[in-house]
Amino acid sequence: MKKVLALRSIQIGGKRLYLAPWTDGASFQKNVIKKVSTWIKLVDVPHSYWTREGLKHIASAVGLPLSLDKQTATLNPMKYAGVLVEIQYDCAYPKAVWVPVIDDETGEVVKIRVGIDYSSVPQSCSFCRAFGHYDSRCEKNPSYVKPPAKEKAPQKNKGKEKEKDVAGGPVEKTRL
Repeated sequence: MKKVLALRSIQIGGKRLYLAPWTDGASFQKNVIKKVSTWIKLVDVPHSYWTREGLKHIASAVGLPLSLDKQTATLNPMKYAGVLVEIQYDCAYPKAVWVPVIDDETGEVVKIRVGIDYSSVPQSCSFCRAFGHYDSRCEKNPSYVKPPAKEKAPQKNKGKEKEKDVAGGPVEKTRL
């Protein structure tokens, strides 16, 4: 349970679900969510960075590294490394980072580009400075127009009240 709550958010059926421990007096009002976790792929990681510390170092350019996916945890170099990171609402979502490596032939330090792909980019709002919705849907946005309230559809008879005939008796339905 603690591992699940540590994620702060998960994605189910394409929708993000935000998690928090239950506390006495908890309300069901929207909370301001400042941090969420999301999976990233570090693409073309140099062999010298295929260690827990090396991958953690690269992923920290996005946010706080939390864990590695199952394949990446074997630390066998692949096309990409899967890392779960905790990000702040104002994450810049860099598309790449440059890491220094020593060139085998010259012995000089050169910079290698490591691409960053995001499994999903959570909705974030600069007005609330939080996750959960976009600027365009924020009530703090001066240009926000609240959508009209939806009219409630008439409820169907759920068996509590039976049809009655003109005299007030139960209706007998016959086929024609």
